[in-house]
Amino acid sequence: MAGLGAVESDVPKLAVLPFDADFTRVEDQKDAIMIRTLIEELFVAGKPFVIIPPEQVHKLFTNGEIPKDIYQDHYLAKFKEAGINFVVTADLVIAKKRYTMRLYLLNITQGSFITSEVVSFGKSVREIRQGINKLILKFLENDEVSKIYTDAADGTAGEAGMPKYAIGDTGPGGGLVFYIKPTSSGGWRYMEAAPADIDVELPWGTYAEDLWKPNIPETQAEVGQGKKNTALLTGTPQDAAQVREDELDNITSENSMQEGAMQPEPGNKDSTQAAQNETLEKNQQTAAAACAEYQVNGLDGWFLPSKDELDLLYQNIAQRGLGNFKGISYWSSTQSSESTAWYQRMEDGRLYYNGRKTMLLHVRPVRAFK
Repeated sequence: MAGLGAVESDVPKLAVLPFDADFTRVEDQKDAIMIRTLIEELFVAGKPFVIIPPEQVHKLFTNGEIPKDIYQDHYLAKFKEAGINFVVTADLVIAKKRYTMRLYLLNITQGSFITSEVVSFGKSVREIRQGINKLILKFLENDEVSKIYTDAADGTAGEAGMPKYAIGDTGPGGGLVFYIKPTSSGGWRYMEAAPADIDVELPWGTYAEDLWKPNIPETQAEVGQGKKNTALLTGTPQDAAQVREDELDNITSENSMQEGAMQPEPGNKDSTQAAQNETLEKNQQTAAAACAEYQVNGLDGWFLPSKDELDLLYQNIAQRGLGNFKGISYWSSTQSSESTAWYQRMEDGRLYYNGRKTMLLHVRPVRAFK
C-alpha cells in the first residue's frame, strides 16, 4: 500500500478518526463533524503535526469503514504502512443537554494509548469551541504527549508542511497569532492581531437622511470572511473578488442573539447621534476603513475581523490576558441588520448582535498570512 500523498516523511503525521458516538439527531451529527475539525486545527496549533485528510484515512479500510478496535496489530500495520504516526479518537456522549468527551491518542509505533481527562461542555458553538480548546491545549501539555512528539519530530522544526508559528507567537506584523489553519489554502495559514488598537474609538458606520451607511447584508460571520467583509464595507469590490469563496474556511458559525445585549447610554438620542456624527466627520473613518488603511512594521493588508474571527481573538489571546487590549467593546465586520452590527466585549467574551452602527467602539485590525 502506498503512503498517503506527498507529505514530508520526517514530519509527525496525525489522523483524527470519527468518534465513537451514536447520535441520531442531525444537529448532533453536525456537531460531531465540527468537533473533529476543531481537534485537527488545535493539534496543529499546539504542535506542528501534519493532518491526514479523513477521506484518505477511510481508504485504508474495507468499504471505507474505520473499525472500533483500531489497536489490533493488523490495523496498526495499515497505519504504519501509510506513514501515519499518531491517531486520535474519542468517546463523545450526550448527558443532560451537554456533551461529555474523552480523547485517546494512539502511538502507532508503540501501539499504546494516552488518555485525556473527561470534559463536559454545552452544545452551543461557542461552548463547544471553548471546551475543545481547553481540552486540547491541556492535553498537549501532557509530558507523555510532549515526549512522543519530540521523539518523532526531533530536528524538523520549521520545515515545509509544518507551522512556523503557534498560538500566542509574535507574527510578522508584531502582533500575536490567534488562529492557525491545517494548510495554506487560499494563500494564508495564520491570523495575527495588530500589536495595539486603533488610536481612537470609531463607529461602524453613519446615519443621515434616514440612511444607514454602509449597509452590506452580504457580510459573513465565519472565519476567513473578515478580509472580504472589510473590502465590501470600504467600497473596494475588486479586493473582495480576490477572496475566493471556495478557499475560505467553512467553520460552522453560531447566529445566536444573546438576551440582555448592551444598549447605548440613556440620554437625548438626537444629541448623542449628532455628537457621534460630528466625531465621524472629524476623523473621516469607520472601523473597517481604519483597518484597511492600517500599516505597521511595513506591512499592510489588515482588516476588521469577522464575528467568528473576533471571537477566536478573544478565546486565544484576550482571555489569556494577552494582546494589550485597552478597551472593553470591539467591533467586528459582520452586519446583523441595516442599523446594527456584531461586537464583542473583551473583558468577558460576550457577543452582541445589536451594536448601533454609530456607537464609538474600539477597533483591533487583524491580518492573514502564510
